[in-house]
Parts: sequence; C-alpha cells; structure tokens
Amino acid sequence: MARLKKRNAVEPARTVYGEHIHYVDLFFKKELIKPGTLMQIKNDRSIYIFESMQCNSKTGKEWVNFRSQTNGDWKSVYPDKIKCVVIKRSRSKNERTRITS
Repeated sequence: MARLKKRNAVEPARTVYGEHIHYVDLFFKKELIKPGTLMQIKNDRSIYIFESMQCNSKTGKEWVNFRSQTNGDWKSVYPDKIKCVVIKRSRSKNERTRITS
C-alpha cells in the first residue's frame, strides 16, 4: 500500500467573509461548549476539536468550525450535524479494577 502524502493543515479563510460574519456561542444540550472540546459529527467516526461557531447576519445561517484531532484538517458543519460531546476516560476499566482491588 502506498504511503499517504503529508498535508499541511490549512486554516479556514476568515478574511474572505465580509463584516456580516460574527462569532456566537455554541450551546449543545443546554451546555455552553468552549473551544477545545472534543466532539463527534453524525455519520463520521472521527473525533473533532471544536474551534468556533459563526453566524452570517445577512442570511441567518450558522455553522460550526472543527479541527480534526488526527491530522489537523478543518471541517465546517451546521449545528444540527453534531452528534455528541466526547468524554475521555482517565483510566481504562481494567486499570480501575486493579487499583481498587
């Protein structure tokens, strides 16, 4: 199998948008999500890092910017495509049972 080429992570073009684009807070299941939170998107197995939520005041559309945890690629999706917040366990179940017993 051929090796994959390394790709540089390219940030989303924030300056291309006009002055009608602004940042808003993301609330998911009545919780305020802070940048850096790990999340999953529907129909996608990857885990993404939440970066920002933006809104276009002219059209009223909102979207969420994510960065891939594995290779740093950027992905923008609508808020209804968010599946869940990923909670990392501090230890595996086996380690916890060994420590307590």
